[in-house]
Amino acid sequence: MRNRPVMEHLALQGLKFRPFEGGADYDAIGELLGKSLEADHVESTVTAEDYRRKDEDPINQDPYKDRLIGETEGEMVGFCEVSWDQMTKGPRLYRHISHVVPELRHTGIRLALLKWSEARLSEIAHTHPDELDKMYSTWANDVENDWKSLVIREGYKPDLHAFEMVRPDLENLPEVILPVGVEVRPVRPSDVRAVWQLTKEAMRDESDYSEEDYDEAHFEAYLKRPSCDPNLWAVAWAGDEPVGVVRPHINDDENRQYNRKRGHTESIAVARGWRKKGIASALIALSLRTLRDCGMTSATMDVDAHNPSGALRVYQSLGFEMAKSFTFYQKPLERDIRTGSRGT
Repeated sequence: MRNRPVMEHLALQGLKFRPFEGGADYDAIGELLGKSLEADHVESTVTAEDYRRKDEDPINQDPYKDRLIGETEGEMVGFCEVSWDQMTKGPRLYRHISHVVPELRHTGIRLALLKWSEARLSEIAHTHPDELDKMYSTWANDVENDWKSLVIREGYKPDLHAFEMVRPDLENLPEVILPVGVEVRPVRPSDVRAVWQLTKEAMRDESDYSEEDYDEAHFEAYLKRPSCDPNLWAVAWAGDEPVGVVRPHINDDENRQYNRKRGHTESIAVARGWRKKGIASALIALSLRTLRDCGMTSATMDVDAHNPSGALRVYQSLGFEMAKSFTFYQKPLERDIRTGSRGT
């Protein structure tokens, strides 16, 4: 196993590392992530079913090679996974994240998982062409927490910043005002692919756009998500052409965990020739009404802090407030001096 020196110096007797095996590991991962994310001040619910669904058609990941589990006395206490993405406007990103139960974070387990992740990603990167830069990538909540401190100590530098925006209530919602010639109508099954294509084209302007994120495999995987409910979508049409979309969703597991009724607005996209005409604001306002009609009492969305369309100002004008901020960190894969390739 890679990184044996790091693992041998861990201050915890009986700790063992092993590959992911499926089966009962799914439930244990869901339980572990709940504890770890809470300790890192991240309000997110990741369930065993989320992982089972993802593993039906894994993308840029082999679950049985690209995950590592740490356990003591048969109990999972640590978990990490890796994958990779090719950014259209930047480097190939080799992503990783590690989780450890809060009570054992002083033992060095998380550092060992991070080192294993980097080694595994270097192996993967060695099989890829070298025409583009290659970067390790991860993210952390900006509130002081164990993971943020660790990645900074390991030489990771900030790359992108994002905000979680929350509208604390769904009262006094703004009017829905669309440009002349633009209408909203229910989404038919035959419309779904056209809306996906609209989102793909609109997102090309984002700094983190990846062509792979909108290929057929990602489209099919998205359709299987519980969050994919076209009945909730707000889509603006100019004739037969979709020109704007907001795809709200409701995460029932998350609402139960945090004892709230909150909906999410996501994938806000407007076609290039239709921007700055109030379409995004109208569709968000309509989505907030939809969430309210579904019994929600608040709403949230994520936004790139450097979004070129000025989205942050739009969201603030619609009653959203910044609740949390997150940073995406990167570190270059070191180049192997002897071969000129990326290190393994």
